[in-house]
Amino acid sequence: MFTENKQLRLFLLLLLVGSALAAVPLLNGGSAADYMLTPAIAAILVALLTRRHDERLPRLFFVAYLLIGGVYLLLALLNVFLPFADFYKDAEAILPLLSLPLWFLLWFESAERRRAYGLQGGCWRQCALIAGLYVALLLLREVVFACLGENEFSLPAFLVDGAAWSFLLLQLPLGFFFSLVNILGEEYGWRYFLQPLLQKKYGLRRGVLLLGVIWGVWHLPVKIMNSPQQWHFLLLMQIITCISLGIFYAWAYLKTDNIWLPVILHYLNNSIVGFVSGNQAADEALATVSEMLLSGLLLLAVDLALFGWAIFSPCFRADNGRLPTMNERAEKKY
Repeated sequence: MFTENKQLRLFLLLLLVGSALAAVPLLNGGSAADYMLTPAIAAILVALLTRRHDERLPRLFFVAYLLIGGVYLLLALLNVFLPFADFYKDAEAILPLLSLPLWFLLWFESAERRRAYGLQGGCWRQCALIAGLYVALLLLREVVFACLGENEFSLPAFLVDGAAWSFLLLQLPLGFFFSLVNILGEEYGWRYFLQPLLQKKYGLRRGVLLLGVIWGVWHLPVKIMNSPQQWHFLLLMQIITCISLGIFYAWAYLKTDNIWLPVILHYLNNSIVGFVSGNQAADEALATVSEMLLSGLLLLAVDLALFGWAIFSPCFRADNGRLPTMNERAEKKY
């Protein structure tokens, strides 16, 4: 049996190797979609390699996810070295369709197998309330930044915008259904696998803060691609965002023990913020150092006020508040 320390080291090694491979097409002008799959791929590989004799492994779902993610990454790499073939564009076109059989395989796995590896849902009423709170906080965040001159968002215009409500009510849930490969990619690695291990090793609060830093630094290739001249500042902004949002996601996960809630929150963040801000925010080039410092301080203050408060909630103070690690959950040692 692999110890949890060995599993942690194996996860970080697989994440590093997978991210390095996925960064090659990303830094050559490709999409970040395949890069975002690497945390889940690393977590699934750790499960298959270290717990391969466990009869409750959801093997069909895990292997299918690895095949989809592996083929997608391979096509992205081929597109770098054989650009005339345009493999990556074809892969992006079919990726949403591959979510359909993946949903079926997830449903096909027994509830016991899903529960043993953190894929079973639950506490859906509480999840809905937290998701609603999160949407409200995201919109409030845009309002605050608009008041501070950081974006051009207008809440009154948004509330009467038919296209906006069409997006929220129709495209948003449909997009979630066709995005299983992508939306599970980060949260299954960060929240399901890494959060309990870091909290067990470093404590409930320090573990989540360390996870936020790791999550933020992991975005380095994305920031270099977005702005080769100011990547260092964008990376700092990303770390601030990942720490604050990571606190809220961790709180939501601790409250519900439902990995699908942080998955939904992450999806809402990527979809709604990009939609309401017109993709203007974080990655725009800033002209001066003073602008950078001001934007960084504003982001730190606003994000910590809106999302970071959760670290002071009771679930971060309770001695038994930590969720089980992969081994503990699979072996019911909690």
